[in-house]
Amino acid sequence: MWDIMRFFYEKALVLLFPKGIERIINGTDRILILHRFHATAETYEPRVWEHIMAHVLPGDIAVDVGAYIGFYTVSLAKHVGPEGKIFAFEPDPDNYRALQEHVKMNNVSDRVITIQAAAISYSGDVFFTINRKLDSRVSFVQLDNMQKVRGLRLDDVFREGRIDILKIDAEGSEEEVLKGASNLLQDDRRCPRLIYIEIHPYNWSLMGTTSDSILSLIKSYNYCAFSLDGYPVEEKDLHWSEIVLYKRKLTARHLSL
Repeated sequence: MWDIMRFFYEKALVLLFPKGIERIINGTDRILILHRFHATAETYEPRVWEHIMAHVLPGDIAVDVGAYIGFYTVSLAKHVGPEGKIFAFEPDPDNYRALQEHVKMNNVSDRVITIQAAAISYSGDVFFTINRKLDSRVSFVQLDNMQKVRGLRLDDVFREGRIDILKIDAEGSEEEVLKGASNLLQDDRRCPRLIYIEIHPYNWSLMGTTSDSILSLIKSYNYCAFSLDGYPVEEKDLHWSEIVLYKRKLTARHLSL
């Protein structure tokens, strides 16, 4: 019965809002969303959203790893303006299609490049849980409900170009993303001035990650890890949380912070 009611309800929404449903995310960013996501709340990861939107600049190049259906991608695209560029990585086929539709309906296709792939430490196939919405994960070995998807190193995508802002929401493969960007992150001329990482320790066993290994890798790239409140992050702090990385040695390009 509910499926029938939902079908007609969504049909009505299409008639009432032919261009999409407007949402004001966290009270600041207006985006249009597809009718099938009508239940999406306007409060969306408010603390990290506020931080990243406050620090992105017009003309920036930002990378959204694990873009899901594109809320961050679309809003970042509006913040960077026509002179900026957003690269959005999403391996799940359904989420990727929604990402593309949201980019198009919000009129930011001119500055967004969508890539249907997982960002990892090598370029090649990797296993991924398909159609799991918010709790998908990457694995080196095939587990139940996993399929092969394309994996890419950020170093292969950005062989020469720079990144200003890097956002990583990779459901446990955070360290893999960083390993795949080793050349970029060690190049002070091209490296991101800010890296946002959503920490998912519950999936680290699939990728061989530990608190010590990921913090050691971050330090090897000459970055410092902080909480969104500005406190230095230690090993014991790496539970499910958001952290932000800053370069230890600021270059002229980073001094705008």
